[in-house]
Amino acid sequence: MPFASILRSRLPGRPGVRQAGASAVGLLMGLAAVGLLLLGAVTHRQAREQTEARRAIEAGLATQAQLAGLLSDVKSIETGTLAYLLTGQQTHLPPYHEGLARLGGRLRHVGAALRGREEEVIPLRRVGRHTWAAVEDLIATVEALTRGDRQSAQAIAESGIAQAQIEALRIAVREIDERVRRDVAIRADRLQARTAVFEVLIGLVLACTLLCLALHVRNMRRHLRERDRASRALADAVAAAEASSRAKSDFLSGMSHELRTPLNAILGFAETMEMGVFGPLQPRYREYAGLIMASGRHLTALIDDLLDLSKIEAGRMTLNEAVIDAGALLREMAGLFEAEARRRCIRFEIEPPPEAAALLADPRMMRQILINLIGNALRFTGADGRVVLSYREPGPGPIFTVSDSGRGMDPGDVAVAMEPFRQIHAAVDAARGFDRGTGLGLPLTSRLAQLHGGRLVITSAVGVGTTVEVCLPPWRRLPPGRGQGSVARASEPALS
Repeated sequence: MPFASILRSRLPGRPGVRQAGASAVGLLMGLAAVGLLLLGAVTHRQAREQTEARRAIEAGLATQAQLAGLLSDVKSIETGTLAYLLTGQQTHLPPYHEGLARLGGRLRHVGAALRGREEEVIPLRRVGRHTWAAVEDLIATVEALTRGDRQSAQAIAESGIAQAQIEALRIAVREIDERVRRDVAIRADRLQARTAVFEVLIGLVLACTLLCLALHVRNMRRHLRERDRASRALADAVAAAEASSRAKSDFLSGMSHELRTPLNAILGFAETMEMGVFGPLQPRYREYAGLIMASGRHLTALIDDLLDLSKIEAGRMTLNEAVIDAGALLREMAGLFEAEARRRCIRFEIEPPPEAAALLADPRMMRQILINLIGNALRFTGADGRVVLSYREPGPGPIFTVSDSGRGMDPGDVAVAMEPFRQIHAAVDAARGFDRGTGLGLPLTSRLAQLHGGRLVITSAVGVGTTVEVCLPPWRRLPPGRGQGSVARASEPALS
C-alpha cells in the first residue's frame, strides 16, 4: 500500500466538525475581546464620571462648610459688638475682629464654589447683600462706642437693622444649603446607581470571558487528544510504511537472485551460440542469439536499477568515497560510448578540464550517473546529432554537463521524466521501434546525485535538445595535487 494511502486510512479526524468547533470558539473569543474593549471604554467613562461626581460632592460639602462658617463669623461679630456695647470694655472685641478678618475669605470661597450655577446667583447676591448690611450696622455701632458716643451706638443697636439682616442672611444661607444638600444627594444617588450598573456589566463581561476561556480550554484539550491520536496513527503509519519498504526491498533482493541465476545461464548460452564455439550457426540463428543477449542485458540492467533505487529509498545505499580524476573519468566515458555513438552516427565529444581536477565522490556511483545521462542522450538523439560531455568548476561547485541536440521535451514534462517508470512519448517510441529504456535512468541519477549532496538541473526545449547538469557541493572539489586512493571520510546524509 502506498505511504499516502496508509496515512489516509489510519489518520483519524472529522475536519468539518473540528473546523466548526474552532470557528465557534474563535467567534466567542472575538466577542469576548470586543466585550473587554467595551468594558475598558465604559470603565474609563465611569471612572471619569465618578471623579466628577466626587468633586461635585466635595465642592457641595465645602460650600456647606463655608456657609456655616459665614453665619458663625457674622454671629461672632454681633456677639463682640453687643458685649462691647453692654460692658464698654474692648476686651470683648477679639471675636469681632476675628469674624471681620475671616468674612471676606468666606464670601470668596462660597462664590467660587457656586460659580457656574445659575440657580444660585440670586441667593448668593442676597447672602452678600445681607451680610454686608448686617456687618456695616455692627461696624457703625463699634465705631460710635470707640468715639465715646454711647447714645448713637445705643440707637443703632435698638434700630434692629443688624438683627433683621442677620435673620435674612440665615434664611438665604438655609436656601442655598438646602439646594446644595439636594444636589449632593442627587449626585450621590446617581453615582450609586451607575456603580451598580457598572458592577453588573463587569460581572456579565467577566462571565462571558470565563465561558469563552472554558470553551477554549475544552477545545484545546480535545485538539490535543486528537493530535495525540493522530501522532500515534502517524507513528503506526510510518512503521507500516517502513515495514512495507523493507518487505519490498527483501522481495526485490530475493527476486533479483532468482532472476539472475537463469539470466546468467541464458546470457552464457546465447554468447556461446553467437561466437560459434560448438560450430558455426546460420545467420538467422546468430541474429536470434544476439537478440537474446541484448534482451538479457536489458533485463539485467533493469534489475540493477530497481535494486539501486530500492536501496536508496530504504536508506541502505552508502557512499564509498575516493579521490576521482575528473579528466580521466571523462576519457573513460568517451572510450565506453565511442562505438555506440559511431553506430548511431552521432558525434560524441568530451570537454575535459584544462588542468588536473580532483573531486571526492563514490567512483562507481559517478560512473553510473554519467552512463545513465550519456545513454539517455544517445538514445534520444538522431543521426548526425551531437552529444557533449564536459566538466567545469565554477564558483558554486564542480559540475558535470551532458548536452545533446536530440528531440528535447517541454519544460513541463521534466517533472514527469523524473518520476520512476514514467517516460515521455513512450507510446510513440514503442510504435516506431525505438529503444524505450526502463524509465529509471533519470530518477536513479537524481537520487545518486542527492546522495553526494548535489542535484540535477535539466534544461530542455522541443526540437533543440536537452542539457543535464550534475551540480555537486563545493566541498567535494579537492585542491590540485591531491593523490588518488580511498579516503576514509563520513559521507553526507542522503536527501530524501
